[in-house]
Amino acid sequence: MNFFYLILLFTFPLFAVTFEYIDGNGNQYILKDDILEYIPIQPEYSSSGFYSGGEPFSEKLNPKQKQALEKLFLESKSLPESQKELYHKKGSGLVVIGQTSVLVKQNSSYQKKLELELNKFKKK
Repeated sequence: MNFFYLILLFTFPLFAVTFEYIDGNGNQYILKDDILEYIPIQPEYSSSGFYSGGEPFSEKLNPKQKQALEKLFLESKSLPESQKELYHKKGSGLVVIGQTSVLVKQNSSYQKKLELELNKFKKK
């Protein structure tokens, strides 16, 4: 594991850092402390006027789940340029960690991996 990640992971308990991901449809995932919150986009705010992101949820994570998601979010800071966008494009994702952000290319391997992990917490 990268030394930078270790420093950040052990610093988080002292400083509450919020991790946030906004997918290409405008659905929002927020990880703060040990709570993962999902705020879906409502049809009236979607680009089509019809799309709904589903039902919101808030789930308490166990320490292993929390650490795995934090690590995955932190990977965005070291993505190769081929997986990032300079400007927002439809379908791209936005990762926000504290005061920093990374635009992630639509359908990049990182975006797919992050969304797969986050969507595991959605209720079926």
